[in-house]
Amino acid sequence: MIENATTTLRLVATSNSSASSTDASSTGAESDTAESTSEPMLECRGKLYPASQVLETDVFPLELNGPAELATLEGIRCVSGAIDIRNVTDLAPARFLERVYRLGIVDNPGLRHVDDLRALRSVGSIRVDNNPDLENLDGLEGLEVAEAISIGFADFSIDVGTRAHGNDALRRLPAFANLAAPVLDLAVGDNEVLVDLGSPPTVVVRNLWIMNNESLPFSSARSWADEVQPLDFELVCGNLDDPTPLCEPPLIPD
Repeated sequence: MIENATTTLRLVATSNSSASSTDASSTGAESDTAESTSEPMLECRGKLYPASQVLETDVFPLELNGPAELATLEGIRCVSGAIDIRNVTDLAPARFLERVYRLGIVDNPGLRHVDDLRALRSVGSIRVDNNPDLENLDGLEGLEVAEAISIGFADFSIDVGTRAHGNDALRRLPAFANLAAPVLDLAVGDNEVLVDLGSPPTVVVRNLWIMNNESLPFSSARSWADEVQPLDFELVCGNLDDPTPLCEPPLIPD
């Protein structure tokens, strides 16, 4: 946790500044001009930010458990490492967040939406798992880069041995129309009332799982997968009226 003396966590400033800044060009990275020219700039996931807007951590993942720890993200625009957000009912402190290496939204009873993540543009991976009251993910529609997306099913190679609990109130997926880079892994599973996968991404998807969504018609899952046309691996099973038996992990492509 944040208070643990063994945790290597550095908020690279003594206070957070406003998230508003002016974009400027810089060699090897985009840059923002800080309101105070004396504030140092840091590169975070390919973009320069005022130091007070960057959170650096080498804990994998850093758990932000509850509202008090989530407040760590107030004013932060980029996180260089991995964070898991747990036991919160809103994500307001994360409203300026644009880039994260790895983001988990896990085990959050009472969280109904992720609208506070509308500024999010780039993640190495995002996992949304075991949020029983989560009704929609529309706040993720601004994503432009996401190497791995897991909605209710987290059994990727980065999480071997884990098993998702699904998002029991989630009825539809967001439109990932803004994705502009290939997706390595896309998994949708164990979401009990999911009936609508939305529009399939138009970018390349290498590995695809659509599995064990009890209310999602087999025909919808099959046609969605056919539109995505994953390059390397595909598993569609265990959905409503699916003749294939319930899927079970491990389900990692060779």
